[in-house]
Amino acid sequence: MQIEFEVLGELKGKGRPRFARVGGYVRTYTDKETTSYEEHIRQSFIASGQSPFQEGEALSVSIIAFASIPSSCSNKKKKEMLAGRIRPIKKPDPDNIAKIVLDSLNKVAFKDDTQVIHLSVEKWYAEMPKLIVRITDSK
Repeated sequence: MQIEFEVLGELKGKGRPRFARVGGYVRTYTDKETTSYEEHIRQSFIASGQSPFQEGEALSVSIIAFASIPSSCSNKKKKEMLAGRIRPIKKPDPDNIAKIVLDSLNKVAFKDDTQVIHLSVEKWYAEMPKLIVRITDSK
């Protein structure tokens, strides 16, 4: 079985945990921007109408991240970016993209991201920023 869906919008990576002192204790929380983007990814999966994978299935996840082209780019450079000859070497990092996608799909597309045995993340430029997420059972 294979699931593929798109997440439209600017790319965001998993934010670092935040800490707040509450009384004599320290509370850890995730920032609003990260939680909002995680919800956007979840809703994109749900809107695709795909069925989740079963618990215990080994999964392969491929994420293709399309970053927006900076508005300050020349037309020549823009063509190079769209042709794939110039790739985005800017934030978010591939590991943070993978982390936010996998964390947001826990208990939605699969039981737990420990089921993922193969992971790939690519970054490209495109006119419209988005993520393409492909999850395949590794049978």
